[in-house]
Amino acid sequence: MHNKKQETKKSQKNQLNTPAEKNSLPTANSVLSDEEEALKRQDAEFVENMRRGGATRENMEKIEKEAARRLKIQNNQKKQKAKEAKEANEKKDKMKRFHDDLDRFHHSIEASIRFELILQTPISDIKNMEKMLDNLRNDLEKKANNKSLKKASENNARHCEERNDEAIQ
Repeated sequence: MHNKKQETKKSQKNQLNTPAEKNSLPTANSVLSDEEEALKRQDAEFVENMRRGGATRENMEKIEKEAARRLKIQNNQKKQKAKEAKEANEKKDKMKRFHDDLDRFHHSIEASIRFELILQTPISDIKNMEKMLDNLRNDLEKKANNKSLKKASENNARHCEERNDEAIQ
C-alpha cells in the first residue's frame, strides 16, 4: 500500500512535468544535449560490457562502428553550428545593407522634396528673397562699418584727451 502511494506521487510529478515539456519546442542545443547524453549512456554501457566480457572481435568491430558514427555526428554538429553562424552573419549583413539603403532612400526623398518646392516657388518670390538677402547683407555691413568708425572715433578722442593732459602738465 505504501509503495503504491509513492508510485502515484512519482507518476503525478512526472505528469506535472510532461505538459510543459510537450509545449516547449526542441531547440538545436537541447537536441545536441540529448544526443550527447545518449552517447554518454552508450559509453557507460560499453565500459560495463568490457568489464564483464572482455574485448572480442565483435566488440572491437562494434567499437569501431560506434566511433565512426560518433565522429560523423560530431562533424555534422560542427557543420550545423557553422551553417547557423554563417546564416546569422548573412542575416545581419542583409539587415545592415537594408538600413543603409533605407537611409539613402530617405535622403533622396528629402532632396527631391526640396527640389520640388524650389521648382514650385514662383520666380518673383525667389527674386524678392534675393533682394531681401542683399538688403540684410548691406545692413550688416553698415552696422559693422559704424561699429568700426565708432571705435576709431573713441580711440581718437582718448588720444586727444591724453595729448591735452600732457600739454597741461
